[in-house]
This record gives sequence, structure tokens and C-alpha cells, in this order.
Amino acid sequence: VLAGQTQFTFANYILDASASGEDIKFTNLPLKYTVGGGGLATGLTNCQLYNGATSITTGSNVVNPTTAGPSLMFTFDGTGLIVPKGTAKFLALKCDIPATTPGTYAWGYDVSSNPVAFGATSGQSATIIENGSMGQTMTIVQPGQYFVTDDSTPGYRIVNAGQTGVLLTRLKFSALYEAIDIRQIKFLLSDVGLNTP
Repeated sequence: VLAGQTQFTFANYILDASASGEDIKFTNLPLKYTVGGGGLATGLTNCQLYNGATSITTGSNVVNPTTAGPSLMFTFDGTGLIVPKGTAKFLALKCDIPATTPGTYAWGYDVSSNPVAFGATSGQSATIIENGSMGQTMTIVQPGQYFVTDDSTPGYRIVNAGQTGVLLTRLKFSALYEAIDIRQIKFLLSDVGLNTP
């Protein structure tokens, strides 16, 4: 994953009430946050849960992690998130990745998290069946880089004046981490007094 991205999707979660007898209201969702590879817990910022294209953890409910752990709390906006009976909600966890962020990061779920959920009509605590996951490890790399190396440039030789198609140099361009769009190259003769780039 390239550093410097905003609202990159780290994980997806399913809140499934398809077997419920009533609508279920969640007020929060605790998520597992793992950091490795020299990363910092503070390496990710502006973490939010989305229901489709809409963030449901805005304002003071945005999470800026300061520590890794099994139960980082995401509190839903308003009075909570309702999952209608017989349906499921698919939530995406997205965070900003600053340009200087190193390391590996994963958002998962710990079965001992115990989110607060209850029947929207009865008000009774809902029985939640939890499925644990470490989440997918995302390795953060710096934005794309490219390298230029000599690729068999011919040695010194004498050519006839007026000759065309003379091979002067061969350069090799290599890209790292992502495709690079090179739009301009400047060349300079060895005697800079004879030309400009």
C-alpha cells in the first residue's frame, strides 16, 4: 500500500441480523488493531467506519489511534446503527496514511470485544455471535520511485558529419512500487557552455 493516501480501506465487517427476530441497534464496534514492521500505532489517522459511501463515525467519533490493541472503540454517530432484522450491514474501515508512515498495519476483530448491541424495539441485550480475525496485513511503502541507469551506451567513436541516426546513449528506466509516468527528460552535453538542458 502506498503511503500518502486518504481513506484507504483496511478491512470490511459484516453485522448480520438475518436470523434476528427484531432490528438490532449497535452503539459501538470495538476493533482489533495490530502494528508491526517498525510501524507506529499513531501511523494511521482519521479512521472511520463507512456504511456504503457514508461515514457513520464522524466528528468526535473519528478515531486517531494512539495505541494498538484488541478493542479500539468506534462509536457510531447519533443514537447508533440499526441493522434491520433479516438483513446485514457491510461496513468498511478506512484510514488516512500519512506520507511518512512506515511498517505494517492490520484491522481485525477480537472475539472478546463485546460490542454494545440490543433489540431496537425490546431494548434487551442482543446475543452476539462473534467471529475473530487478525485482519489482512497491509505493508506501507513510500510513493513510487524510479531509477535511471546506463544501458550499454556506446563508447567513444568518430562519426561522419551529417550522419543521422547516431546512437549517443542508452538509458534504462526502472519503476518501484507503482507505475511511473515520465513526461520529460533533460539532456546536457558534456560541455555545458555549448548548450542548455
